[in-house]
Amino acid sequence: MAWQSDTPEKFNRHLIRIALEVLGYIPADHTAWWRLGSRCPAAFCASSKSRRLAGVRAKHHLMRIAVEGELDLSRVRKKIGEAQFFLAKMSERERHAFGDHVQFDYYLSAFLNAGRTVDYRLCHEQKAIYKPWRKAWNARLTSEENSLIKFMVDDRNDEVHESGSSRSVGQEDIKVGAGSSYSDGSGTLEVFGSPGVLLGSDTAVVIQRPTYCVTIDGAERSATEAAPRT
Repeated sequence: MAWQSDTPEKFNRHLIRIALEVLGYIPADHTAWWRLGSRCPAAFCASSKSRRLAGVRAKHHLMRIAVEGELDLSRVRKKIGEAQFFLAKMSERERHAFGDHVQFDYYLSAFLNAGRTVDYRLCHEQKAIYKPWRKAWNARLTSEENSLIKFMVDDRNDEVHESGSSRSVGQEDIKVGAGSSYSDGSGTLEVFGSPGVLLGSDTAVVIQRPTYCVTIDGAERSATEAAPRT
């Protein structure tokens, strides 16, 4: 999916900067220095007074647009929050040894769809500004980040249009000896009996907790650790 690593506030600033570049108020080759409230570099300050004033006015106008809600990202932020919510649920579910383990897949499906919708919604609602910003953002991605994005796009498509996510399920064995217990958010197990050392055998109970992994570029990774944080 087109995953956003930037916070909504940072993304809002990027939108404003891109708009200024498109309008010609700041040169595109100075994108590295330009930040809201930062000082102009020498090359820009050496330009004509009228150009500087036009840039300041445009910057303040676009800032006002963002503040007053004309550049409305509320629905985008809602989807980012939705993706974060389901990722937290995935992390919570994978720590549980008991209960209905299929819930992890419910949360995974919702996470993939909410995250993908962020890109769709930005394309729909902020098309003129988002596309050039996204092109520049893509150019800065590392090969690892590109692989992760491609995997998430493909996995969401498999989840929706094919046979489901490619996540694999393993297991972690948790041994609970006699006289001890195991507990997590899904329940508690207490083991009673004589210690195995007295009986000459291992009397520990083994709990099998599911683990969820994905394979990206041939490397297996935890599903929740691989998932991008918005």
